[in-house]
Amino acid sequence: MQIPLWLSWNLYVGNKKYIDVQQKYQTFYVLGTLIGSFAGILTSVIIINYANESISIVSKYLMLVLIPLFFFWTGLVSTICILQKIFL
Repeated sequence: MQIPLWLSWNLYVGNKKYIDVQQKYQTFYVLGTLIGSFAGILTSVIIINYANESISIVSKYLMLVLIPLFFFWTGLVSTICILQKIFL
C-alpha cells in the first residue's frame, strides 16, 4: 500500500522541481523516505492497537465497521476527484 503512494509522491515532487535529488544525496533521500514510512506505519499500528484494547466500543466496531468505512470513504472521494478531472 505504501509503495504506490511513495512512487507517485516522488514522481510528483520530482516533476514539479520541489526537490533536487542529486546523485550524492539520493541515498539520504531514499533512507529518509523509508524511515519516515516505517515510523508512520508503526505509529498508526500502535495507536489503533491502543484504542482497540482500551476502549471497549472501539474494539467492538473497529475492525468490523470503522476501518472498512474509512477505506470505502477514501476510495469514494478518490473516485469522485478522478471523475471530476476527467469529465469537467
